[in-house]
Amino acid sequence: MENIIGQVLSYTGLLLYIFMYQQSDRKRLLRIQIPAVFCFAASYLLTGAVSGAVLNILALVRAIVFYYKDKYKWVRSPVVPGVFIVLSVAAVVITGYATGAGVTALDLLPMAGMIFTSISFWLNDPRYIRYVSFPSSPCWIIYLSYFAIFKDGAWGGVIAEAISMTSIIVAVIRFDILKKHKPAQTENKSENI
Repeated sequence: MENIIGQVLSYTGLLLYIFMYQQSDRKRLLRIQIPAVFCFAASYLLTGAVSGAVLNILALVRAIVFYYKDKYKWVRSPVVPGVFIVLSVAAVVITGYATGAGVTALDLLPMAGMIFTSISFWLNDPRYIRYVSFPSSPCWIIYLSYFAIFKDGAWGGVIAEAISMTSIIVAVIRFDILKKHKPAQTENKSENI
């Protein structure tokens, strides 16, 4: 039953991720990220990906803190993403030793993904958020594929990260490439000829 609930949560997080990177506003992006990472944290916990679960709980806290970047001056400090990077490393080390597995090379992948997203989601410009967060997805895909294949884990996370990569590429095309190269609209249609 835990595996089924984990799968449902994983696919719910996936649906939220599909819409997340299509946002042109940083706050809307983070508002969607908060329930998505909650779903993934619960899913990974239920399917045995403990380091992934702990890192997603940390990502949930990070998204909430970063959401208030405009409201609280201390959140704008570049120290804040650094704190989340240090916490990500500590979380992987503590989780590895608490579970008796130690820190494996596999555990370093979601940690690296968290480092990329701790920097990216702190940034203001959604364009840079997309660019810097992109490398996170391959890290998570490899990590989650291991659990999906060898530990009967949820495929939703793997699919979500693949779709995240696709969504980021689509958003880059929509907002960064096509918007830049679009000719200026004028009132008189004959001027566009």
